[in-house]
Amino acid sequence: MNYTESHFLENKQQQLMKMVSFYDRQIDVLKEMMDEFIIKYYHQTQSNNREDIDNQFLEKKKQIEFLKSSLVRNNYLLTKDINYNQGKLVDTLVNENENLEKEIKEMEKEINELSQKIKLLIINKI
Repeated sequence: MNYTESHFLENKQQQLMKMVSFYDRQIDVLKEMMDEFIIKYYHQTQSNNREDIDNQFLEKKKQIEFLKSSLVRNNYLLTKDINYNQGKLVDTLVNENENLEKEIKEMEKEINELSQKIKLLIINKI
């Protein structure tokens, strides 16, 4: 079993959680923006894109909740491991943390694409 020094992940967990929380709030803002747009420019049920976008919002919210719980779980395991191994981390936990970071970056890309889609929809209507 390989170990990594704990300073390797000094602030990484906090940074990842802040990123996930930021995108959680961004989804809320995008949803509010979309709702206001629908109310102003469409009848409540006439938007062709609304259901698709609402489903994407729900999917992203579920993904965010999964990532938050995974980060909390991994942080707990890393903290426990640091205490047990006197400041060192099992590489499998470090690798899992890196995988979570990749998932967060992929989610970031998807949310930015969704944001662009919503902005284009609004711009084309106005």
